[in-house]
Amino acid sequence: FAGTRERDKAGDIGTAVHNVVENYLKLWITNGERVLDIRVLIPQEADYRIFAGARSAEKLFNENSIVPVATELLVGDDKLGIAGTLDFLALWDDKLVIGDWKTSNAVGDDYAIQVSAYQHCFEYMTGLKTKGCLLVQLSKSYDQCDLYHIPNTRSAFRRYKDIANVYDCIRASVADVGT
Repeated sequence: FAGTRERDKAGDIGTAVHNVVENYLKLWITNGERVLDIRVLIPQEADYRIFAGARSAEKLFNENSIVPVATELLVGDDKLGIAGTLDFLALWDDKLVIGDWKTSNAVGDDYAIQVSAYQHCFEYMTGLKTKGCLLVQLSKSYDQCDLYHIPNTRSAFRRYKDIANVYDCIRASVADVGT
């Protein structure tokens, strides 16, 4: 069970980082100015990885022209029956972008599919077009992050719909077996 415990601890750290960054953005959006030092939002006894992840996000905002518009925004498409919560919506170099925080050690295609679904839902709900989606991988070791721009969100969303169709077919087959 050691692997399960380590995975769960890493997940707890990721959740804590996510919560700190969310609070940072909420305060910035509400007050119209950013908190000068994100560390004030973290309990002093917190794990060092929480500090590193939060400082990674803070550094991203300090070094780029980013203005947060929303955080933890529920989006959906009632016609497709999908919904989710996007991590942040921001003006990045005056372009509207959707972003998703990641603290896992690896960032894969499945995350691109997820964020492209958020983009679709946001655009469906609002009629606004975004200029892109990105994954922000926050380091839990030092104040650095990696940005992954999703080059073809339309293709990624098509993959999302394909996966959803396969899932629906499997569920229908299992339901048929049970009757």
